[in-house]
Amino acid sequence: MKELNKGFNPFRVNTKYTSYLIPIVKTVIAVAIIVLSITWTSLWRPDDRRVEAVISVAGLLCAFFSAYMICVSVGEMGFVAENRERSELLKRDPKGCKTKDHTSEEILTRFEESRDLELLTVIDVKYTFIGVRTSYSKSAGYHNKRFYINDSEYYDPDSFADALTEKTHSSPTIAVVSVDGKTE
Repeated sequence: MKELNKGFNPFRVNTKYTSYLIPIVKTVIAVAIIVLSITWTSLWRPDDRRVEAVISVAGLLCAFFSAYMICVSVGEMGFVAENRERSELLKRDPKGCKTKDHTSEEILTRFEESRDLELLTVIDVKYTFIGVRTSYSKSAGYHNKRFYINDSEYYDPDSFADALTEKTHSSPTIAVVSVDGKTE
């Protein structure tokens, strides 16, 4: 229910859902609207042809927006599995920081799949954040113990991994903390 309080919008993909319930409800509502609009336009035949044309256009618009709503809910369902995986990773560590090691190649793969990737590396047994600047991230430069590296400067995955290693003075093995949050 907490998810509904964050401004429910049936025409916008919400990437924070951890349950399939809301996207499925959206899909069912959209299918019901499509069925009703088809039924409404086929069964109601007024004498005036202009009224009939308006009814047909209204039915088409309802069906179009409902089909768009189905596409949005399918997109939301794609994020549910990823969000569940993230929450499971973060639940394993009581401090809220996941320290499972990933290779640079795995990190780059996750970076390509995610909109806003935040990584954690261990330097001198202390946690240091590395933020990877994406098109969604407005900030750049060193800020609050975060190194922001502009990914557009590194077209080759190996050079990007080397840059991460060089910036943090660490090994190429980096631990993933959060893929779209500021977990500290």
